[in-house]
Amino acid sequence: MNHHEFAERNGITLAAIFAGQKEEKHNAMGFTSMRYTYTIQLHKDGAHMTTEYHVGSGILEHWAKEVDFRPQVEGGRMNFHQYSTNRNSRTKAGVQYLEAAAKAYQPKPGDLLCCLQMDAQSFDDAGGDFGAWADEWAVDLKPSEAWRTFQNLSKSVGDLRRFLGARLYADLMECTED
Repeated sequence: MNHHEFAERNGITLAAIFAGQKEEKHNAMGFTSMRYTYTIQLHKDGAHMTTEYHVGSGILEHWAKEVDFRPQVEGGRMNFHQYSTNRNSRTKAGVQYLEAAAKAYQPKPGDLLCCLQMDAQSFDDAGGDFGAWADEWAVDLKPSEAWRTFQNLSKSVGDLRRFLGARLYADLMECTED
């Protein structure tokens, strides 16, 4: 079963609010990119779980192309083809297009559950041990960043276990990518 089927079968829905964007510098790779953040509230049988969801421009570009997104930008309406020819030059209209896409995009429950599953598996595979997790997942982070990331991960996994319960948590860990 994939993550979208899991969400549908178990009545999991979500509400998403665009929370902002931030430019990230990838010093080791020598480039910058934008990260778009959403505050998500998952719902199931009266229970809820709140978390953050982050996407990069690639996810937004894929969505915009798929739905034929055509926002109003400087100079008129822009479609994906026009955006894709303008984005490398970082034109004002190209930036406006991606910002509009970020505000219009609504993640699906299965998309979020896939990310939560991967995070939870990294935590579970390390047995909840910071050292084991850091050896595998935090090799490029400063120790304080690694610890903060691990603490956030630990909280998120605990929230997910409480939200789903033991049986559904185990079922989620068996889901395959979509």
